[in-house]
Amino acid sequence: MAAGIIAGLATVALTNLVIDPFMAYGVFDVPSLRGYRDKLDGRIAKSERVRREKYDIVVLGSSRVAMGINPSSEVLGPHNVCNMGLGGTNLKEMSHVVDFICRESPPKKIVFFLDFHMFNEHREVSSGFINSPLNASRSAAEYHMGNLIGAQAFRASRKAIVNCFAGELAESDENGHRDKRTSKTPPRRRFEKTVRNFLTNRELYGGETYAETRLEYLRQIIRTCREHDVELVIAFPPIHAHLFEAIWQAGLWDTFEQCKRLAMGAVSQANILAGDKWHAELWDFTSYAGYVSEAVPPAGDTASMTWYMDPSHFFSEIGDFAVSRMLDLPTPDGASEADFGKLLTSRNIAQHLLNIRSERARYVAANAHEASWIRLAAQDAAELLGR
Repeated sequence: MAAGIIAGLATVALTNLVIDPFMAYGVFDVPSLRGYRDKLDGRIAKSERVRREKYDIVVLGSSRVAMGINPSSEVLGPHNVCNMGLGGTNLKEMSHVVDFICRESPPKKIVFFLDFHMFNEHREVSSGFINSPLNASRSAAEYHMGNLIGAQAFRASRKAIVNCFAGELAESDENGHRDKRTSKTPPRRRFEKTVRNFLTNRELYGGETYAETRLEYLRQIIRTCREHDVELVIAFPPIHAHLFEAIWQAGLWDTFEQCKRLAMGAVSQANILAGDKWHAELWDFTSYAGYVSEAVPPAGDTASMTWYMDPSHFFSEIGDFAVSRMLDLPTPDGASEADFGKLLTSRNIAQHLLNIRSERARYVAANAHEASWIRLAAQDAAELLGR
């Protein structure tokens, strides 16, 4: 009986070691499986990638980064870039991620796309974090046992084999970038569903508490980068105008602005303390004009949009524009970036926030039908949440 159990576990461990669904070991090279492992955009795979390789730039954030930043983009030129976008993350986890990166293999620069909902107190760390190397409280023995004989790892290995035989490529590439372009759901329906989810989900805009306590995690991220001499660029990402309007209609715009002021204060304070030895920047891609105001096709129209998969996730072309703007890299062919994104300072932030409010007024006047359905969705969400 015991021998049978040991033999079974050994078989599972060998299978997971050979298939290596998270690319955690790299002991065996199985070319036929390349492109079929569907867990390479997860926390284990991305953490191990940071451990194994020295990067010039690591881009952090949520699933928006996982989809919107292509580390192989021509825009990034010779820079070796890691996509560390993690779905369902928050500021607490991001502080652990930065600590892990700087401890294991500090890059020259970290670019952190900071989502508004990361300040939400209701947003907790995921099970993916708990089971990954990012969780410093998990022992090495527990971690490797999970990778070799754990049920999750075995299911991931089995899925990779099934994908390979079926010829179904994983949504993410070997670098953890998810370049999802098509969907059976028309864009209008995707946009409406996403906006309603953000308005009703307590971990997103449906949460009643956006706490300054979350700011301490941001300060910790800044401190860690400064202590390891890693340049830091923080940016509020270029989500679609529909989702910015959802923030407004949910009554959270003042809070959104306050989060920007708090972030600006944290960055400014760190720069003063560092003097000429280190520097951090804060950018804001909040807007109601240009790329982020791309028109959404009418109901029933299945044509893909140019810049957005849904109001929360932008395609990598937008990511290219944002990264090239912040890092002063060559502009992608045909791109106009003059009014895309704003480098914030303690001197210009007040006027910048007023400018966005003026932009919104113009957008709403020209797109009353869009503002109307988002306002009604916010009212429905408020009723559902008992407000």
